[in-house]
Amino acid sequence: MVKTVKKSEVKVLLRMLPSYKHVCHYENTLLTRFYGVHCIKPVGGQKTRFIVMGWRKTILEVDRSFLWAETSDEDPWANN
Repeated sequence: MVKTVKKSEVKVLLRMLPSYKHVCHYENTLLTRFYGVHCIKPVGGQKTRFIVMGWRKTILEVDRSFLWAETSDEDPWANN
């Protein structure tokens, strides 16, 4: 997915980056993965900033995991 962002949003994302590295270690995280922050400026035009992001899991996989949690007698989030 590609999303345009303001300069202030890019700054926030870059400040978060050092603490965001843990996402790489957890394959099944539901947090959005950011693949890149870019800026383009056509000749004579305005700068456009955008981010490239995506999820590891599809929406269907997320729905299935929550459906399982709602119908199961076990609590999948309990610390055993």
